[in-house]
Amino acid sequence: MKRAVSTANLAALRDRSTPLEQRMPQIVALTQHVGALTLVYVAASNGDESFDRELVEMASFVAKVSLEAWAAVDEFLETLPPDVRKQREAGLDQVRAGSSQVVGGAITTFGETNVYRPAELVRFAAALEETLPLLLARVSEESRAELLVQLRTAATDAKNKDVAAALRRLLEVSEKRQTPRM
Repeated sequence: MKRAVSTANLAALRDRSTPLEQRMPQIVALTQHVGALTLVYVAASNGDESFDRELVEMASFVAKVSLEAWAAVDEFLETLPPDVRKQREAGLDQVRAGSSQVVGGAITTFGETNVYRPAELVRFAAALEETLPLLLARVSEESRAELLVQLRTAATDAKNKDVAAALRRLLEVSEKRQTPRM
């Protein structure tokens, strides 16, 4: 599992010596592969075994891949004149919506206490402290507000005190804007 979700897998996506036209499909493919692997572990978790550790690793990795996608989008936008950037707004809205889904899915995880042990939820919240605020800064204002309400609710509803504390910390760092909005 460590190799599958290693940040070393992101190095090729950052390599500007490779044309962006080649890296963008790699980002999409990586996201699809991680999604397919996640489904395998979700199905296996419906049995007698718990794979919450692996699911946390994959969900954390998906957030990192989403940030890499934004880096590629930023790189692409830098090549466009301002008037053409405006024409690409619908495409940016789709990327924003995808980021909203990633964040929303991560927040939903904290309510799935029948699947995830408290220690894994605490670990997941800590891992998200570096990525969730950056993703929230990329979504629409409306989605950001909704997602922060969901995160606040998750922190309030958490039955385990350690999970609740970890979610409060995640909420605190997430409420701060981390990057300028495009």
